[in-house]
Amino acid sequence: MNIQVLRSADGKQFEIIQVTGKAVGMRAGKVGKRGKSTTTAYPTIAKAEAAAKARVKELIASGYAPATLADIS
Repeated sequence: MNIQVLRSADGKQFEIIQVTGKAVGMRAGKVGKRGKSTTTAYPTIAKAEAAAKARVKELIASGYAPATLADIS
């Protein structure tokens, strides 16, 4: 997984999840705004990818849906 863009069911919130090597970067906020960024380092690439996939599943379960960067600009 490279990058996942998700938008809330009401279309007002977004989250971008990106795996780069052993790090997972996340940016979340209101659609149309920059949002807040965080990066978490993991001991292996596999653990970073697993953490990102788990976060995507969590967001989808709470009503988020896949989107594009254009959808959140």
